Amino acid sequence: MSDSNTFCPAPFVHFYHKGSPLGKVCCIANNKIMHKNTAKVTWEDSRLTQIRNDLLEGKAVDDCKPCYAEEERGGISDRQYYIKHYSDNYDFDKTFGTKEFTKPVDLDLRLSNLCNLACRMCGPHYSSMLAKEAHKLPDLNETPDFNETPNGMITDADIDYLITDNPDLRRIKFLGGEPTVMPEVYKILDILLEKDRQIKLGITTNCTNVNKKFEKYLEHFKNVTINMSIDATGETLEYIRHPVNSKIVDKNSQILCKMATTVNVNCVIQALNMHDLSNFVDFVVTRGGNMEDVNSVICEFPRGTSPFYLPIKYRREQCEKVLDNKNINELPFKKVFKPQVERVYASEEIMDPQPFMIRNMAFDESRGTHLYKIMPDIKPYLVDVINNIGKSSKKKPRLVKHYVDKEI
Repeated sequence: MSDSNTFCPAPFVHFYHKGSPLGKVCCIANNKIMHKNTAKVTWEDSRLTQIRNDLLEGKAVDDCKPCYAEEERGGISDRQYYIKHYSDNYDFDKTFGTKEFTKPVDLDLRLSNLCNLACRMCGPHYSSMLAKEAHKLPDLNETPDFNETPNGMITDADIDYLITDNPDLRRIKFLGGEPTVMPEVYKILDILLEKDRQIKLGITTNCTNVNKKFEKYLEHFKNVTINMSIDATGETLEYIRHPVNSKIVDKNSQILCKMATTVNVNCVIQALNMHDLSNFVDFVVTRGGNMEDVNSVICEFPRGTSPFYLPIKYRREQCEKVLDNKNINELPFKKVFKPQVERVYASEEIMDPQPFMIRNMAFDESRGTHLYKIMPDIKPYLVDVINNIGKSSKKKPRLVKHYVDKEI
């Protein structure tokens, strides 16, 4: 069964909790499974049961298409991760064929949208800061990423079912929002400490909130994976992940690298950091020996963030800087990051740059920042694009004022 090209253990062991009313088989799955009332009802949902049965029969499942597609591209999918992880610990035919697990033992908890940053490639569904800023951004309120349902709060009933009364629990991943500022995260950690439960703990953090209290929690657990969400360095990081202080991120990331069993960096390859990715590579290699992978993604959503909005010549020049960096051949970059940079370099896709300009203009106007402070070389290209926009465009005067007439 573990050698199947379609089977995945996730629906048997893994629970993706995004709060009511949305839930899926896992974070990257197609489709949605509605939270009817509680996590228990969702876990026993007839549609999820059907997915499990189809996988046991060797059938491809529509929800799993993102993983199948990633494997066809030669990448390493989440499906393959779960197969490796659980085949090392369980007899597949016994465990899954007889549905040994009555509760999920692997949790992906996104407990709310509470966050202390408002990143440009994010939306109000993952950031309470962006939710507060949204009324200032009418240009973006029309886009899907600014209208998606925010992560909901986890209930006490779900905490009891998934954690307090779940002795077989193996792992919890906390994501956000920003887990280190969520009261619910500390409530769950207190339960685990009180019961002296040793589980694998994963925390995805923007590295802005490392304090003594947080460090004490980490010291309790023997197996801690920290996923640091960092996409750039210096002023580029501050431009993307407003209102972050890059010096604090530098300091905190070094502390976390020393405390964690395993460290990964989550990097969003996007239009706004292409010019800084070589600096980012150097930053990563100075973090220490616990660094395992750079889990990067090429950002293609939301609108206005993809690197393919940039002109081909410009982005190839930036990719060359990264690929010429000797550190790119270090282990953390080999599996995902380097192949993705090579993919951006090789691509001839070019998208209409107007959504890119409009998105950043909206943020710049709200925050008193400007794109040209981090990407001055892009100005001639954007000026040429704007000059070729028809006079009937309602946004052209604002684009001219911001990108053509503005002196930086």
